[in-house]
Amino acid sequence: MHTLFTPTRDLRSRVFPPSPPPRWFTWSTRAREALYLLSDEIPSLPKPTLEYFGPAEYGYSIGCEVRDSISAQLRQHIDSIAMAFHRIRTETGLLLFDNLMDQCIDGNTIRSLFALVRSTLVAKTGDSMVAIYAPLGAVGGTAQGDFPLHADLYPPAYLLNVFDHVPSDGSGASLLLPMEALLRMVDTLPSIPIKVNQRLRELVARPSEVDHYEEFYDLLHGEHPWTAALEGAMADQALRVALSRGQGYLVHDRHWLHGRERPRGRVRKDRLHRLIFDTERTLKARRIEARHAR
Repeated sequence: MHTLFTPTRDLRSRVFPPSPPPRWFTWSTRAREALYLLSDEIPSLPKPTLEYFGPAEYGYSIGCEVRDSISAQLRQHIDSIAMAFHRIRTETGLLLFDNLMDQCIDGNTIRSLFALVRSTLVAKTGDSMVAIYAPLGAVGGTAQGDFPLHADLYPPAYLLNVFDHVPSDGSGASLLLPMEALLRMVDTLPSIPIKVNQRLRELVARPSEVDHYEEFYDLLHGEHPWTAALEGAMADQALRVALSRGQGYLVHDRHWLHGRERPRGRVRKDRLHRLIFDTERTLKARRIEARHAR
């Protein structure tokens, strides 16, 4: 089995509060060698294209279907990496990453990798939503300012963000908050009605074939009597991680909320590379839930 990541140096100075410190990882030696090979072969690859497979926000992805132009060795590496993503497990639902990019592994390499992983997993599982590579600005424009803590609640469960062009002054830091912490806050705020509490729990408890991002975001940040108190409580407990080029994080989207502080200037389209995907476990759970919902 292909090992994707290996533990690396502790960068607790990047995290506030620093205790308990999350664990940091980087590409394994085998994965890095595969990415170097991919970087060498990018000139012969077809350009990744935007694919539409549904009407909703999650209904598009960058993909790279034609793989005959890559070497047999690279094809084997991509298959192994794709299945390693599909079989990944995290004890806490959160991994932090360092040194995912270098002089050889640049934005084009990560873009090609995510496109190939997306197409490989779709081909192997027959599920068009098993992996989605939806870069910032692929459809519509990019946002400016902060992005409050939220959960995407797309059908795939895991979110991997690899940062590329970010402000050098440390602005626009990532914010992370365990879902358990949010639900405890919801229990303790008397201004939140029982029905809202129950609905928030329902949205994160089970997978779904449709995304519930807008509903969940509105319950957290819309014009409600509880919004100010809830946002203040989330800000007090959020983990702040200042991430630079080549760093990133992996979260289970129903176990962790994520967001960002206001960056200096406008958010660039190449600020980060984002892969959303299901593991074998989460895909199985989503399919079971879909059958029960019929």
